[in-house]
Amino acid sequence: MTENPKYMRTGIGSLPFKDVKEAIDVVLQYFPDVPFWPQLPKRSPLEDMFIPFLAGLPFFRLMGEGLAVEREGVGMEEFLEDLDGDRVERFAIPYELAPGLYEFLERAKAVEDSISYLKGQITGPFSCGLALKAGKEPIIYNPDIFFVVRKGIKMRARWMVERMKEACPSKPVILFFDEPYLCSLDLYFGPQAKEWIREMYEDLLEGLAALKGMHICGNTDWTLIMDLPIDILNFDAFNFFDSLFSFEEAIVSFYRKGAMISPGVVPSDAVINETDLKELKALREGFTSRLIALGVVTDIVLLTPSCGLGALDEKEAVRALELLSQLST
Repeated sequence: MTENPKYMRTGIGSLPFKDVKEAIDVVLQYFPDVPFWPQLPKRSPLEDMFIPFLAGLPFFRLMGEGLAVEREGVGMEEFLEDLDGDRVERFAIPYELAPGLYEFLERAKAVEDSISYLKGQITGPFSCGLALKAGKEPIIYNPDIFFVVRKGIKMRARWMVERMKEACPSKPVILFFDEPYLCSLDLYFGPQAKEWIREMYEDLLEGLAALKGMHICGNTDWTLIMDLPIDILNFDAFNFFDSLFSFEEAIVSFYRKGAMISPGVVPSDAVINETDLKELKALREGFTSRLIALGVVTDIVLLTPSCGLGALDEKEAVRALELLSQLST
């Protein structure tokens, strides 16, 4: 690793703004190299972590401002036909569930020459499976429903990447799969589930024409995660720095296969009000120093907040973005 790598920055996804245009203005201002489409859960509950990526699939129906998980897979036959026919266009995310995506792609066309990457995000199937329930049971335990989750997310991820490439054909796409619930893998399933996770992600990422990232904002089995076919691991370095660096051999192997670690160095909760630039610079330099000590070679470090900023108020979010910006210069 060079002692003075280029520090780039991107976001995890959510922002607290209610106006789509304002949110995109903020993204293009603070993320000139790797802009991302903003999810705005305070604008509408329909823009939460799960609804944009599952609504309209069999078993999942919008009810007012929420998502109902039903026991009958309405539209299952058509779903299977679309899968078999590889009809990616049939898995478009509706505009009303992700206006930030559609508006962002229109705006991105005008700045294509000045950016380095386009970044998107989608909730990973494991987190969907544990967070959502059919009755009292998480849907991950229902084979039929979870099959739809896995395959539906795979197709919606492909659709999103295709739309991003259409908007800026000269730029590579980064797509993060957000998997906070992978922190609970051993709690719910034990070590025997690791091979299942690996097989699930091999299928999920197959044929995806993007740099494949995974965001995990907690502690987990980092050896398992770095063994997955991903290009970028984004972790909450502000709270779990030492946790990741307990797996030194896995880190070295991860970089040797051409992947990279993206540290979430700026807190995404109220702690941001008590955090200063000096503290965050020390964290950034600590990350760089640890990689150098391991003999890792990389010229770029992609910095992010520790998680999405959607739970903050607008003033706090701007403070987080300003600190992140100063860390990247």
